[in-house]
Amino acid sequence: MKDKKNLFVIGAISLLVLIIIGLVAFIIISNNDNSSDGKNKENVVENQQMSEFNISLEEQYDSILDQYFGMDYISLYDYDNLARYPGAYKDTLIEFVGYIEEVIEEKGNSYKILVRMQDWYDYWEDEKYFVIEGEYNKARYLKNDFVLIYGVYKGNDTYEINGSNKVLPKVNTVKLIVGDATGEFMDFNESELREVLDTFFGTTYTLTKPNYDYRNEVEFELLRLPFHYIVTLDNNSNARFNKYRVYPSGGSIDVVTEYENKDLRRFIDKSSDNKNFILSTYTESNDYLELQMYDKDFKAIWTRKFENAGDYLYDINNGRIALSIDNELYIIDEKTGKDIVSPIMLADGNCIKLLATGDIILVTDNAKDFIIYVNPDGTIKWKTSLSTYDGEWDNEIEGVYSILVANEKIYVGYYISDYGDSHVAVFNQKGKEEVNTFAFPE
Repeated sequence: MKDKKNLFVIGAISLLVLIIIGLVAFIIISNNDNSSDGKNKENVVENQQMSEFNISLEEQYDSILDQYFGMDYISLYDYDNLARYPGAYKDTLIEFVGYIEEVIEEKGNSYKILVRMQDWYDYWEDEKYFVIEGEYNKARYLKNDFVLIYGVYKGNDTYEINGSNKVLPKVNTVKLIVGDATGEFMDFNESELREVLDTFFGTTYTLTKPNYDYRNEVEFELLRLPFHYIVTLDNNSNARFNKYRVYPSGGSIDVVTEYENKDLRRFIDKSSDNKNFILSTYTESNDYLELQMYDKDFKAIWTRKFENAGDYLYDINNGRIALSIDNELYIIDEKTGKDIVSPIMLADGNCIKLLATGDIILVTDNAKDFIIYVNPDGTIKWKTSLSTYDGEWDNEIEGVYSILVANEKIYVGYYISDYGDSHVAVFNQKGKEEVNTFAFPE
């Protein structure tokens, strides 16, 4: 009997020890999990704060809103430019049109497709081939489809084409659009536009095609606008925002006022956190700009007014607004509308890019001071010129249409007025030019 009692005591003690060990292990595991969660949260915050220099273009444009409101790309009009300067395009977002020659390979939903590029100089040059790789959405793509391709150029690869190996440019497709019966392209179809509107407005709405009357003077003028839809919100508490125009191509939303006024231009942009929106109202007759932040209930949060607006530029990122206007650069707090630093005097910009870090890249139409790189505190970090600048043709640049930041590089797509074609200039983070496709080969 005594031995049984001893065994019982020993068993009870052993069970108690096991319970204590289990509790300790549970606490350790929980702490590790919490620590891991903390690290994961820190990593998420760190990734959100990383500059676009360190984030791939696929990641930068992974949401439908980012694609609609701000997808930057290099327009590839000349295949020879790519062949001569592959480093200028490597890992950048390029856009081009062409015809599908054949589907090389299909695995599940994935495809490899041979595309013959159509450029501005020779529509039927057979040797201008790309291979695009991606995944089907709903329908397959067929031979002779006329397509517009947005994709990231990944260098060259070897493919077997008609029994022989060929080294061809490889493009990972971000978006592929098949031309309609007239050969026109719509960047966003109706279902994609609805996805944009669902995400942006977060309320119910009616989407219709406009039916303008050419006999009405105002509506006749509206017929000149690019193709668009009319959006009417069902739960609108502010009569000022009665209707909108949303464009399948061009990525913009403007406000349809009660009385259409050609003197006014009103555009809407998303805030950086997608919780609010910014309304820009430009009055041409008095060269006047008004910026306003609204919440999704259409209540004004703040208003800023600017005279001598001219060709104003602004970009929004990570709680800031960078506004270039009348030879001044404003850095504005997105939540309050107040200046973060005093405005600084700068040359007028032709294109602007605000990074998540707060750095600002301003590109001008002057080859001498082509890029002005500004720190978050408003000080100038560096300026740089195009290598083709010779001290004489300061203003030969017709326009800058794109700034891409990725792969530790700055890519600028621009036009030269004498030629009209697109060129690419590539700079490192210190402002040193690495490639300029307009320059003569060295």
